[in-house]
Amino acid sequence: MRTLLIVALFELILLSASSCEKETTTSSSQTSVERIYYYAFDEKIYLSIVENELIVNYIEGVDKEKATLFLNRVAPHSQMAWLDSNNAVVTTNSKAENGNVIQFLQSADNVYTWHPLYRLENGEDLLISTGHLVVNFLPGISKESQNELHKKHRTTVIADYDMYSVLRIPKNGNAIETANRYYESGLVQFSTPDFFSTFNPF
Repeated sequence: MRTLLIVALFELILLSASSCEKETTTSSSQTSVERIYYYAFDEKIYLSIVENELIVNYIEGVDKEKATLFLNRVAPHSQMAWLDSNNAVVTTNSKAENGNVIQFLQSADNVYTWHPLYRLENGEDLLISTGHLVVNFLPGISKESQNELHKKHRTTVIADYDMYSVLRIPKNGNAIETANRYYESGLVQFSTPDFFSTFNPF
């Protein structure tokens, strides 16, 4: 599944070397609204958060049965769908229950990171973060400069390929914000969260 994910994601990257960002807009009622977006070259592609749905990135070797049991104690009406051995989508039935789950996840020893689910504003494609980044440095960027950037953002290189590297963000980190910082460093061709995605480029 990881191979298929990387291939699908790389096809997405080829279409848009991307980074996500938040933009504050003001409506006619003067209410400030944060919009989340990533760059497809110089174009902003906007995302929306899927309410009451979270992706939880558990540590390697997590006991799925126990993890599900503990979460159900915190949020009895929640549902849990495992995507693989350590990533699960949690659906809650209210903002209050969603808040309880988030508070629990932030202190749980077996949880590495969690994120909301995102949807393209102008489409049905879901973007589900794995807690990893896919990064490609510009030609000529030394290993020393790369390692300095990794140290600054507390990321760990978990795989190196010819055209990109896969990084793990720090515990309780935010994959989109970390990808932003890499993109804004000016050292990379692209930096994007590693997504499970329903995106189909054809």
